[in-house]
Amino acid sequence: MRPRHEQGFTLAEVIIGMFILCLVAIVMNITMVSFIRSNRSAKDVAAATAAGNQVLETLRMQGFATITGNSDTSQNRYCRTWVVDETYSDRKAITVTVSWPLATGRHHIQLSTLIAK
Repeated sequence: MRPRHEQGFTLAEVIIGMFILCLVAIVMNITMVSFIRSNRSAKDVAAATAAGNQVLETLRMQGFATITGNSDTSQNRYCRTWVVDETYSDRKAITVTVSWPLATGRHHIQLSTLIAK
């Protein structure tokens, strides 16, 4: 036991404190990286949704008879493919699939709508 007039920390206390501080820093770093990845993923989904909606709006502006399926790329990152189901004569069912990245197409979303005569 230390006498009352000696103050300060022992080497063991300093090492334990540094260890706890390192653990807290590592956990904060892991959390920050997770937030950054989640933010990037949400940004990609939002941009892909906007790219798909752009196709749907373009098709809505066309004449009913000229609506056909096709595909293209948007922003050199998203592959957009739209399929037109013409089962009924008075309406067309359109499904737009947006996949990214272009090289692998690992992620994708689908948007659907009906366009009537």
